[in-house]
Amino acid sequence: MHPIASKNAPNFTKSSSKRFEFSILRDTALKASLFERFFVLCCFPLCYNFKEVIQDLNIPSGIAYSIYALVITIVAIGKFNYFCSGMLLKYTFLVFWFYPFVLRAQIIESPGQSPWKLKWRQIQTPHFRIIYPEEMDSVAQRTANAMMNAYRDVAKSLNVLPRKIPIVLQNQTTDNNAFVTSEGRRAEFFSTPPQNPQNMGMNNWFDELSLHEYRHVVQMDHTIQGWGKYIFYLFGNSGTSVMQGLTNPWWFWEGDAVGIESVLGYGGRGRIPAFDLTFRTQLLSRGAFSYIKASCGSMKNAIPNHYLLGYLMTTYVKNHYGADVWEKILDRTYRTPPLPFCFSNSMKKITGLNANQAYVAMTEELKDLWGQQVSNVKETPVTYFHQPKEKVFSNYKFPQYLSDGSIVAQKAGLETGSFLAYKSSIVDQSAFVLLTNDGKEKRICMSGVLDDNGIMSCAGNKVVWTEYSYDPRWGARNYTVVKTLDVKTNKQKQLTHRSRLHAPCFSPNGTLIAAIEYTTACKYFLVLMDGNTGALIRKFPNPENLQLLQPHFTSDGKNILLIIAEAGSKSIVKVNLETGTVSTVLPSVPENISAPADYKNYVLFNSPRSGTDNIYAIDTITGQQYRVTNRKYGAFNACVSPDNTTLCFQDFMPDGFRIATIPIDVNTWEKIDTAENSANKVEYYKRFAQQEAGNILSRIPDSVYPSARYNKLKHAINIYSWGAEPLSNLPRLLNIGVKSQDMLSTTLLEAGFSYDNNEKQWGKYAKLSYNGFYPEFFISYTDGKRKAIFSKGEAGAGLAYSVYYDLIAFRNFNFGTALPLNFSSGAYIRNLVLKSQVVYNSFNKLVHQPDENQYKREYFGNFFSLQHDISFEWRLRQSIRDVGPRAGVITAYSFRNAPFHSFFNASQTAVNINVYLPGFFKHHAATLRACLQRDDSSNYHFENRFLFVRNVRDQLFHHLQIYSIDYKLPLCYPDLSVLNGFLYFQRLKLDVFSEWAVGKSLYNDLVDGHLRRYTNVGMEFMADVNFMRFLIPFEAGIRSTYLAQDHSLHHQAIIKLPVF
Repeated sequence: MHPIASKNAPNFTKSSSKRFEFSILRDTALKASLFERFFVLCCFPLCYNFKEVIQDLNIPSGIAYSIYALVITIVAIGKFNYFCSGMLLKYTFLVFWFYPFVLRAQIIESPGQSPWKLKWRQIQTPHFRIIYPEEMDSVAQRTANAMMNAYRDVAKSLNVLPRKIPIVLQNQTTDNNAFVTSEGRRAEFFSTPPQNPQNMGMNNWFDELSLHEYRHVVQMDHTIQGWGKYIFYLFGNSGTSVMQGLTNPWWFWEGDAVGIESVLGYGGRGRIPAFDLTFRTQLLSRGAFSYIKASCGSMKNAIPNHYLLGYLMTTYVKNHYGADVWEKILDRTYRTPPLPFCFSNSMKKITGLNANQAYVAMTEELKDLWGQQVSNVKETPVTYFHQPKEKVFSNYKFPQYLSDGSIVAQKAGLETGSFLAYKSSIVDQSAFVLLTNDGKEKRICMSGVLDDNGIMSCAGNKVVWTEYSYDPRWGARNYTVVKTLDVKTNKQKQLTHRSRLHAPCFSPNGTLIAAIEYTTACKYFLVLMDGNTGALIRKFPNPENLQLLQPHFTSDGKNILLIIAEAGSKSIVKVNLETGTVSTVLPSVPENISAPADYKNYVLFNSPRSGTDNIYAIDTITGQQYRVTNRKYGAFNACVSPDNTTLCFQDFMPDGFRIATIPIDVNTWEKIDTAENSANKVEYYKRFAQQEAGNILSRIPDSVYPSARYNKLKHAINIYSWGAEPLSNLPRLLNIGVKSQDMLSTTLLEAGFSYDNNEKQWGKYAKLSYNGFYPEFFISYTDGKRKAIFSKGEAGAGLAYSVYYDLIAFRNFNFGTALPLNFSSGAYIRNLVLKSQVVYNSFNKLVHQPDENQYKREYFGNFFSLQHDISFEWRLRQSIRDVGPRAGVITAYSFRNAPFHSFFNASQTAVNINVYLPGFFKHHAATLRACLQRDDSSNYHFENRFLFVRNVRDQLFHHLQIYSIDYKLPLCYPDLSVLNGFLYFQRLKLDVFSEWAVGKSLYNDLVDGHLRRYTNVGMEFMADVNFMRFLIPFEAGIRSTYLAQDHSLHHQAIIKLPVF
């Protein structure tokens, strides 16, 4: 499922864009170290496959052989010229270590911790360990049986039986998600199912996860062969992610899993027409995008995500080349060096088609199939509501008629009425907008992170919805709270707090709200609340714990329509509010129906029964069913006008959902048989499904496994990774050691050796952190060497008579606590981080003895320091096209000192403020930065707590002030592929900046001083670019800076790698 992105609080050492940055400077032409040469010699043998890489790019043979000859020359230089110039080796070293940043996206981190008081239990089966909160015992037993049932059938087509893996069931979150990660190798299932049927289909939620997520486990363990086995031995479980990131595209991992969930169950996303809606419409109306654009994405056009692309690609290959084709492709991929495009090369060797050619063949096949499906469609004529014409893809969803309470407004309906719609776009942040009949659009409310219920409800002039609310401390616990908005007064009101409610709907007069409650014990309830206060009025019993979806009040306000989901089928029922009795409206059907609404004696609903989603109706008296709309691409979410004369709905078009209307005339509705099925209905999965074991969810056993208490302390150590870890402080620092993380993400341990590429010195490190309590606690140890400057002789005018360089051996012991708090709500992100630590520093001077060719250790000093940090972030959420935050403030305060009597005298206070402002045009952003630092030190300086001015080496001063202004703007969205996908440019942008710094160094007991000023002005011309078809883009470009103090102009190549 979709991974959860963790929200990291800002700190001083990162830029406001939260990206690590390094520059390829002119001074990189330094002599390469033995350490760098070692890795270059290890990497160059992989280049024998370079010829196939070039061929995959379809470059003319002359150019290809020239490049290939150049690579062979580079290999020869790297292997035989041991003392060659460092420039080539430096760049090769840089390119080699770039890969771990890209594959970092493969490693999904835990969203956080659950409350420490939660009691956990575990179930051991031969192949799985289910870890779960004790109130989920029945769900855990069902999950254990589902996983054991899926063990062989899910793994069959890849011919691998994975190692035993823990499955953690999380019940404190209301997210509809799950993931598999190599960081503490495990899977996590979030217990809350989606209310929107288009996000799941016909499978039970935990059964669906047992198929989809377990397929990821199979994929991961399948990498442990060939080169993947060597990487696993070198790096541990993280090595499997290394192999995935260096070889296979993201679309394969998710698409293959979507295919498995679709054919081994009652119906996964591959059987949902709405799943391929955007791609299908694009293909039939405007043709297919290029493969590189479809696989890497776009900021200009709506591109289906890698789940859909992967499902269609993997299914096409399985349909045409057999059940074991992906096993053969992956086997060959893992038995060749992990270079980019080796996956595509393997596809070419096994099937005769590389990835690009397979994509073209797949789109041509589907265009023909989908074209036949709609060829005989006699479309229902519609009138589009007068909405502003959007220049980019935008969705107007969940339309609802509004009324100001007056009789005229209610009677007039469409003539003088207005719509409230939910708008989402790649250009703007999602919002509620008011659409009037004269074509005007008014944004009335920017939404927060909405709970995707697939419906929206209004009554009078009020709208109700649910959105996520976060626990301040526990990242694995959040809520869905009910909010209302009065459109006339534009006032929002939060009715519930710390609730777990979904799909709220107003009664016709707005006095009541019905919603679905899903508890931490995985129980469903229909609840009735006061429409003004949110007070609970009634909770309807659900003894069989049926899955309840999308409630809707009938027009008389006496009943509530509900969808009941069971294994492989859904039905519509009616609950009487007075008696609580339940009656069937639509008997169980094997259809993914949704969004019930009523019109007189009819109930309207969405159904994909013909292969395309449309609006259907059932006569509650006779049981006759009708097709109300027959649209080519898809129609959803019917809403009846107050005067019962007009039906509005969201109709999909090439530029997104638009609001369409039709007059209500029952006589024009098409009567249909309950078993109606289009002869041209596209079921792309069926051919591939014949290769698999069929619906294995229908035969899940009901075995009872013994359950035992899960001891957190006993399972605190879980080593999952070892070897080199070049993922931090690139390219300065390399760690070689082990990493451990327990299954609940509370205890983290790292230990090993580190190499500082700047200092050319080795050191040791160890860190233990425990995040299970409300404040986090950590302790760390580092041991290493640094170069230092020492003085000899008399000092005059505050300057040393002479200086010389030696080494300082240091040892640091660190103990501290941190409290990260998340107060995000609505459209704004709010984070507060408090941190305090005690640091013991021990220094010894290492004096070089030329006669003995060794260093002599001399005592230099030691001291304790206290360090306190506070940071607060408040900023507006960004749209895809925003180049930076357009509103917000990030502030940070730091204080460090050595309060105990020691040889060292040091104290530092620092304040950093970033202010984010909107630019002059849409998506432009301005950033103002002010940094103030006072260092009352005589013989020891703490490091600077913020970035220095660009193109000037970091300087230490007693008093330091830095001010800067950045103005960022997008230039264009070229979606340009260079060398057939070797580079793919999504966006070009410009950052114009100016910085001012004033530093003052004090001498003679901090009385006299030396003042230095730095001023620069410049620009960064940057591109968001995908490198060798990796899904996650990075920023690359040129920085030009003019330094006023020495009247010099500097140019640098800049790479900004995304942080995950």
